[in-house]
Parts: sequence; structure tokens; C-alpha cells
Amino acid sequence: MLLRRATPLALAIAALACEPSVPYSAANNPLKVDYAGFDPTGNPPSIPLPNSLALLPSSIASVAAQSPAQAALLTQWAQDVCVDGMPGCFPNDQEVPITIDFVTETLDPNTGAPTRSAPTLDLSSINAGNLIVLSLTTLGSGAVACDPPQAADYVVNGDHGTLTIHKSADPKQGGSRRWPANSVIVAAVRGGASGVKVTGGAPAGLQPQPAMYLLLQDVNLTIPANQGIIPGATRADKAAAAAQLELIRKSYEVPFAAVDGAWGALAHRQIATMGVFKVADTSKHTHVETDPGGSPSGLPVPFPSDFMMDATGHLSAAAQPAFGPLGPGLATLDGFSTTAMMLSGTSAYVQASTVAGGVFLFEFDPGAAQPFKRLADISELAVGKSPGYAAEPSVITRDAVTGGACSASSPATCLSNVLGLQPGVPAQISATALFPIPPLKEATTYVVLVTDKVKDLNGDPLTRSTLGKLLLLDPTISIAMGGHSTVSGVSDAQAVGLDQMRLAINGAAQTLLAEKTSLAMSDLVMGYTFKTQSITSAPNQLAALPYAPACSATVTTDCLPSAAVAALAGPVPSTTALFCTAGAGGCVAPSPTPVGNVGNVFDQFGADKTVVPNGNIAAIVESVIVTLNNLTDPSGAFSDPTKVPPAPEAIPVLISVPAFNNVATGPSTLCSAPPCATSSRRCSPASALPPSCRVAPPPA
Repeated sequence: MLLRRATPLALAIAALACEPSVPYSAANNPLKVDYAGFDPTGNPPSIPLPNSLALLPSSIASVAAQSPAQAALLTQWAQDVCVDGMPGCFPNDQEVPITIDFVTETLDPNTGAPTRSAPTLDLSSINAGNLIVLSLTTLGSGAVACDPPQAADYVVNGDHGTLTIHKSADPKQGGSRRWPANSVIVAAVRGGASGVKVTGGAPAGLQPQPAMYLLLQDVNLTIPANQGIIPGATRADKAAAAAQLELIRKSYEVPFAAVDGAWGALAHRQIATMGVFKVADTSKHTHVETDPGGSPSGLPVPFPSDFMMDATGHLSAAAQPAFGPLGPGLATLDGFSTTAMMLSGTSAYVQASTVAGGVFLFEFDPGAAQPFKRLADISELAVGKSPGYAAEPSVITRDAVTGGACSASSPATCLSNVLGLQPGVPAQISATALFPIPPLKEATTYVVLVTDKVKDLNGDPLTRSTLGKLLLLDPTISIAMGGHSTVSGVSDAQAVGLDQMRLAINGAAQTLLAEKTSLAMSDLVMGYTFKTQSITSAPNQLAALPYAPACSATVTTDCLPSAAVAALAGPVPSTTALFCTAGAGGCVAPSPTPVGNVGNVFDQFGADKTVVPNGNIAAIVESVIVTLNNLTDPSGAFSDPTKVPPAPEAIPVLISVPAFNNVATGPSTLCSAPPCATSSRRCSPASALPPSCRVAPPPA
């Protein structure tokens, strides 16, 4: 507790005293101290993140009780082997922002008891001279470009504030903000007079917390003479604490030297806090891309996938910009296309021939006796299965040697940087035969599972990305608890959505493992879900709308305003005109008085009668009718008629009536609505019906 709460000066005074109960003296201690967080002994630890210290077993154990999911993810990172051959590195598959805590301790003038609060950082004071991020490699060190902190990047979290630092987007990597692979990242905050400023802060400026203060002294902490201010009830306690701190201090010697190289000789002694972490090697780590910030493959996340959807099942506001001007219109749909190719970008090229046996598609029907049904690839047609897709079609592959289309004789050089499953197309199964692959079902959830049987261009299996590790965690572990995320960097809504997705992924995985007994859960590297859009429901609703009753006090749903009902009863008054050709059956009483003949209409609209066939047309009716407009401007997509009532809209129409001798035997579909005897809209006013509809149809 002493290591967490006392100032370095107070620690020194206590260490020099003969007894540990030296009374607090306000004259010898500041009343307020602003700290940059570095407290590895905290529960949980308060250290800049990401941080190699967070991957220590003791650190993971400290967060396991509050977040089993976070602990499980950290455990996997702790086991990953880095470029130096040692375990414990953070991923290179997505942005991992740096977070740094800041705290103000105000001391009681009588007792010295501290009260913690969040300081107000002066973000305008932050510059490369007091906050720096360095990348260390075997070739040396260099600064990593980061975005200037904005107001939203500093938030109050209870008794402390947290600053988030984002790496600048790299246009050469598709806008990705990933840290450089195979490197050591150092993030240092300068304190004191030249450091980051706190508005209304203590005169001395930001100070290091006790643990960081000890690391900055450049002395071997295992030597008893240097352990005077290290807390501990006994010499053994001091020696144990010193041994832990010395391991950290030794590991910081190279980062300290890099900071000196950037800020000047011995500048590291002005550090208020510092975080160090290793970034994963990309070799033998080809994975499915899941980086919302951008991807060299052009596919930051699988498409289609529920990663792009919001809680209502529509395209999220964050995903819409990726589709340009089509985004808002696509957001009106309740799912994805039934014929679009399923695509997943990969971080390196893969062998196209390994996709068919390494990626699997499942149809999910919760109400079925067997909820998960695996769809077959076109290659399984030969063993009697009905294909539901074609894996890795030629349009997304290229020969690595020729740069052209792949050849069946050279499958080893046929590569792609996307995994593709194509439904709803005719697939070539021989030189002369095609197989019609059906589209996916509408309004249906599908699950895609990717395994390590997919190989990269070097023959190495795919591995799990960070998101893949989360999705494939032990099913007994939840990412969300009580609707709140338990994993750093994952929002509450994302955590709830991921847990829902994991249920479907696990169900499909169990079905796959039961069929493919050579596979194990550890072979799965990625899984995700998506839902296809509703297709027939919208047209059915639209077709039924004109027959909906008028809204009233007792009818409030599936109804139309009274004005719309009246408008739909017939054509707009005084807009109907008849053009008929004498002798062809179109000018038969009691038709309205014709205003011209069929040829006049052709002339009116500039149609060449000598080219356009017209001899079998008895009459043309020109009118204005009222219909229901259910389109969303300006996208032109359908609105949900149950949520947005369609608006009545008058549109001009031309109705062509065939000559009697050319009407097929049987009732004409044009005459399906009988003449109106009442005000029902299931009929047509007699004055608007063409003559052929006012006579009894020929016998069937």
C-alpha cells in the first residue's frame, strides 16, 4: 500500500526514520501531487497499456476475477512467440491504442491521507518533446507518428483520467493504424517543468509514481544499499520487491537509451511514466483481416458479416461510409444479398486450392431439429451432394508466376488475398456443362467457419486474429456481463453482439467437428455470421396496402389514412382519355367519347408507327391514377411500410387494350377488378374500364 500511496519524498523520509511510525509533516510534503500512472502493484495494475507487464502471470491473475475474457485473451498473447523468440507480444492485426492513466492525490494537511481525483490535462501542451512513441527494431529506433490528442481522447474514469493515443493512419496499408510488426514500442510521458501540463496542477508538474521513480535512479536495486526506500516489513520483503523491480529496470535500459536519443542525454530521468510492449511477428501469422481501421487487402472485415450491422439488424452508421452514396439506402435493408460473394480478406496471399477444404458455410435455422446445416461446395457434387456455393472462383485468383488466370495444371501457384464463397451462379463443372448453384435463402442466418487447413503462399496454416481469438474463446466465458463489456477496447454493444455471434459459431463448429472428425476446435481460426435480407415480405406488404382499411379509433395498424383510401378508389377525376381505333373493338358504347385514335398516341410520344407494331391494339387509355410511394429518397430503397406509412402519389399511365380477336381465351387479367357496384376499392369504376372489360368474357 505504501508503494501506491506515498510520494517519493515521503518514502525517503520514512526510510530514513528509525521507526515506521514517523508522523506526517505538512511542512515537508506537498499537499497535492499530479501523477502519470505507473503502479504495477495495483489491483488491477495502473500502467500504460499495451504493456509487456500486463502479460506477466501475476498481472493476468489480477484481472481474471473481474474479466475472465480479458484474462483469457491476455493469456493467449502471453503465449505468442515474438520475433526475438521469446513469448509475450501484442497483435499486429488491428489498432491497439495506447492508454495512459493520470491521477491527482490531494493530501489531508493533518493526517496526510490522500484523496484521488482526475486531473485536467492541458492537451494543447502535448508535443513530441513531452510525449513520444518510439519503434525499436534491430535496425535502430525511430518515432512513430501519432494523432494529436483531441478532447474526446481524455476521459474521466472515476478517481483518475485516461488519455488515449492513436497511431496515425498509414495510407500505404489501407489506412491501418497497426503498430509496426516485429518491433518494440516505447511510449513515454515527460514530467516536471518541461512535461505535459495539468490545468491548475501542482507547481512541480507531473511526477512519476513511486515504482517508476525507483526505476529512474539507474542503480542496481538488488544491492541492499539501494533498497532504502523500497517498502517491506523485513529485509527479505525488501529484497523480494527489489528483485521484481530490478527485472523491470534491466528490461527498460534499452528503451531509456532510446528516449535519451530522442530527448537528450539523461532525459529519461524526467519520465513520469513509460510503457513498453512487443509487437507480433507477421511471419507464419497469416490471418483473416479484422481491422476496422483499414486493411491492405481492401477488406477490413469479412463481407457480408454482422460486424457491419447495428443492434436493429441494419447496416451501422459506422459501416455506411464504406459504401459511399449507397450507404444510407443499404441501411434500409434488413440483411445482405442472397447472391453476393462471401469475402474475407487475408493478411498475406493464400493458396486458392486450399480454400474449398478449409472454409465452411452453414445455414442456421433455430427452429429446425438440426439447427445447423452445412452447405456443400461445388467440388462435392462429385460425391453426390447438392452444392450451395463455389469456393474461390477464378475471378478472385491469379497465377503468381504469370500474373494471369490460374491454370488447373499449376494449383500451387494459384493465389488470392481473399477467401471467397459464391452462391447463386451457374458453375462450370466441365468443358460443356454448367451446374446452377441456387441463391441463399432469404431472411436466414448463415455461419462461416475458417480453419487452418487454408494455407498461405509458404504453406503455413492460417492463424487466429485478435477478433478470432475472442470469438473462439471457451464458450463458458462471456465477453459481456450484465450488458457491459469486460474486454478493454470492446464497447458494450460490441460485446453483446459478439456473444450472440459466438453462440451460432459454436453451434456450427460442433456440427462441423462431428462431421469432420479429423478437425478439432483448435483448428478453427475465424468464425462469423451474417443474415440475408427479406425479399418476398416487402412486395407482399406493398401488394396488400391498397386494400388496407382506413385508419380509425379502432383500426390503428395496417391501415391507411382516409384521404389515401379515397384517392385509391379510382383515377384522378377528369384525367381519363380514350384513344381507340374504329372496328377494332375499342370504340364500343358505353365507352367515354374518344378524343382520338391509337395513332395519335404514337405521334404524341414520338413513336414511329411504321416500326412499332400497333395493328393489334384496339384502344389506349390515358389517365392519372393514385399509387403508394414506398421509396426512400434519395436512395430509392424500399421503406418498411409497417414503420413509415407510404405516401399517396399520382402518376400518369397508359393502358393498351388488345383487339378482341387477339384476346386469349379466358378472363382477361386486365379485367380482374369488376365494375364498381359500391365504393369498394376491389373494383374499377365503369367509366375507367376499357370496353373489352365491360362485356362478358368469352367462355373458358
